[in-house]
Amino acid sequence: MFSPHRSSRLSAAVLGGLFILPVRPLPACGPDFPNAYLALSAQDLAGLPTLNFAAELGRVFPTDRPQSSYTAGENHDAELGEIREVLAARLPRRRVDLLLAKYNRIEPPPELPAEFHLYAAGARAWHGERAGEAVAAWRQLLALPANERRYRTVWAHYMIGRALWDTDEPAARAAFQAARAAAAAGFSDSEGLAAASFGWEARTHLGTGEMAAALQLYFQQHLAGDPGAASSLQMVIQKVFADDAKPGDEPALKAIAADRQLRAIVTAWFTSRGGPNRTWSGQATKQFRRWLSALPKDANLEPTEADRWAWAAYQNGLWSDADAFAAVAPAEAPASEWVRAMLRLREGDLVAAVGHLSGAAQGFPRDAALQSPLFRSNDWHFQAAHEDPPQARLDGVRGVLALRRAQYTEALRLFVAADHWADAAYVAEHVLTLDELTAFVRHDLPAANGAADAAPHSPAALRALLARRLVRAGRFDDAREYFAEDFRPTFDRYVAFVRDGYREENPRQLRALALWQAAQIAWQSGMELQGTELEPDFAIWDGNFEWPDTSAVRLTGPDQQSRWTWYSRPQEGFLSVVVATEDERRRTADLHLPSRRYHYRHRAAQLAWLASTLLPDNDDLTATILNTAGRWIAPRYPEDAELFYKTLAFRCPRTALGKAAAERHWLVPPGPAPGI
Repeated sequence: MFSPHRSSRLSAAVLGGLFILPVRPLPACGPDFPNAYLALSAQDLAGLPTLNFAAELGRVFPTDRPQSSYTAGENHDAELGEIREVLAARLPRRRVDLLLAKYNRIEPPPELPAEFHLYAAGARAWHGERAGEAVAAWRQLLALPANERRYRTVWAHYMIGRALWDTDEPAARAAFQAARAAAAAGFSDSEGLAAASFGWEARTHLGTGEMAAALQLYFQQHLAGDPGAASSLQMVIQKVFADDAKPGDEPALKAIAADRQLRAIVTAWFTSRGGPNRTWSGQATKQFRRWLSALPKDANLEPTEADRWAWAAYQNGLWSDADAFAAVAPAEAPASEWVRAMLRLREGDLVAAVGHLSGAAQGFPRDAALQSPLFRSNDWHFQAAHEDPPQARLDGVRGVLALRRAQYTEALRLFVAADHWADAAYVAEHVLTLDELTAFVRHDLPAANGAADAAPHSPAALRALLARRLVRAGRFDDAREYFAEDFRPTFDRYVAFVRDGYREENPRQLRALALWQAAQIAWQSGMELQGTELEPDFAIWDGNFEWPDTSAVRLTGPDQQSRWTWYSRPQEGFLSVVVATEDERRRTADLHLPSRRYHYRHRAAQLAWLASTLLPDNDDLTATILNTAGRWIAPRYPEDAELFYKTLAFRCPRTALGKAAAERHWLVPPGPAPGI
């Protein structure tokens, strides 16, 4: 349906703003890897999360008015409801239904009263780019008695403003103000045009360089519930700071800084821009310094302002300014507590940092802005591949510090609670002893639900990790209860075959067959049976990706760690946090984790080798086992597979596989050769 509120097919709400929010880019390929805090560089760990601009405005200026769920000029259901209401008072229901089925706003049915026809006449002229004729029709509508223009008064005022906004600014502003006054007086505003009028009136001020007035109007539009107003506010502020005015001679900036309400909006803009790792951080730092210099010298710094300025100063690398603002901010404010923690970490004061982070964590449930979903529209050219919500990032940093302080179980608890599975897996697999991990799983995790398809961030994943560790340690009886219920039959078969194969009282042929069956299960389900969650097997990605290599990062030491911060300076105090302590190194070494990629394939090959030693030479089963097991490891470790090839050729030269191997001088690919 044609909308007379459109120009070049763009809705009025979009035209009333400055820009359309960009769509966040998607990764080109591969999974969207989450953050692994234990593998972060010092610089990355030192950063603060990005806050949400609209939520920051809501924190400073709370309102109960919900945001509109539709674009101004596009609420067709409400418009049809009005038309039905008017026609139902005049016509039978069947006739009303018929007229509604073919309703066209610019060609209304004759049964509608004059206000609809006068509005439609103006809409047709507007669509034909005859603005003067359109304004005349809408003014004729407004000349009707008030009781005869209930439905189209707001529309007419709004569209007069639209028609005049770039040619007669005073008249356009008066029209937009009249639209809002009419809506407040009870005239219908089914299209949300009163809220949209704020944006269009703001544009008239932008044209004359009155930035403070434009900001005020866009802010009123935001309070009215218009979803596009926050973007317009951001872009106006960006325009203010993009001007080439010299420090000390910036009237627009000074006018904004002198107004406490506008000052809070600019503060929200700075705190939602991101940290010093962003592509525009140098520009942001200059802008923040300009902002501080524009503030009135006699202005009293409120604690709530100091709280967010501490955040913005830290984001832009102004450490001393951040410290000074944090000293004025409320002691319990979560944003300032986080800043204090990061500053103390830079100084190497781990104890003080932990205390401030705990304070920040306690404040988060009371601070809606810090919990809000993230979207940063200031920077159109760079979006982080993955950015955690502030609460999740806070727990990630707290987990890193707990690990540094040898609070290993606490670190695991924090990582699990925050769904930082890669970090939780590192602590569970590379730091905790088997008994410590077993105690944690028994006492700190929910009861098993029996689900096999466990998401990586679920308690079931930690139980499965423990089960695989127990299998690698040969503690089969302890491992069983931690496997998913539908995987236990596979596990039971594997254990039964292994035990039958190792029982010396069993006949050799029976032992060989049992070991061969166990070997095939280990080959087919080895990742699920005993694969490592992180390196070398990376069960976290089903073995498809080798990320994150947390152990290598943490064991490199400060000199190597600096290589991960090639794009910026390392954080002094953080270097002691991002590398393993001597106790962590010792624990990792004592666990004797597998070192070979897909190590479980070697376990399968070992079981097959044992099976072959129990069988006679020149036997088809012996040849099949040696050839098949050798092929299992040949692609990645051909030097190990060579032993299987040579043994096949030496022990089974009379078999079809042995002959084929001797002719090829290598193992035989699957084919018509006899098997079992």
